[in-house]
Amino acid sequence: MSIKMSENEASSWAQYPDLYKFMGVHFLLSPDMKTTERETYGFLEFIGDIGGLYEFLYFFLGVLAHPFSKIRSKALLTNRLHHING
Repeated sequence: MSIKMSENEASSWAQYPDLYKFMGVHFLLSPDMKTTERETYGFLEFIGDIGGLYEFLYFFLGVLAHPFSKIRSKALLTNRLHHING
């Protein structure tokens, strides 16, 4: 981005004190154009993302619940063995 300095130009607001411009700012735009393109989700892409989130949560909660399921299965097995021997 290049900024070009120009000579001070006379203000169109030159009626002091009613309407007078003490200072001005000039913005010179670069001729190079930068564009930003955006895309929106389609319905199928959205459902695919939701499915990915569902699979992640299903796996993560399964990892958290696994130790408790092992305890329950061991308790059931112990209970059945106790009834067989008793």
